[in-house]
Amino acid sequence: MSFETALISPTNAKCHMMTVTVAAIQNLHKNTGFRGRWQIVSEKPLTICDVAHNPAGIEQVMKQLQQLPHNNLHIILGFVNDKDVDEIISLLPKNATYYATQAQIERALPAEELFQKLSETHFKVFKVTNVLNAYKIVASNAQKDDIIFIGGSFFVVGEYLQKV
Repeated sequence: MSFETALISPTNAKCHMMTVTVAAIQNLHKNTGFRGRWQIVSEKPLTICDVAHNPAGIEQVMKQLQQLPHNNLHIILGFVNDKDVDEIISLLPKNATYYATQAQIERALPAEELFQKLSETHFKVFKVTNVLNAYKIVASNAQKDDIIFIGGSFFVVGEYLQKV
């Protein structure tokens, strides 16, 4: 059995039709619980996580974040070590504060390496080697009209969601 569904982009109102099988939906739910895709975790400050982890996904998520009203944008990012981080960094907004972190897995890009790359491109960035600690630091300093974003990999978002 399969279903046809519309996938709509909220920023440009494009609709893409796709066919999805029941097995694919069951597998997705088993592996993710459907969590971590533009998931709003809290509203004051607005806290969003998204598992976007490639240039196209990061670009879309960053455009969406920039369109939301906010005072300060706090971005907690971590990647696995096989990503083209230089290309992804070129897509990031300059008007944010970054928290370079890493998931506690062997494939994680070290937070130090991400910190160095972000620093070289003159981003305002802090290094926090643990996802949950990065969130605690941001949450303790964020104002109610700020946005906190957690993303860059399924593993980073997964570690965050397990603890909140």
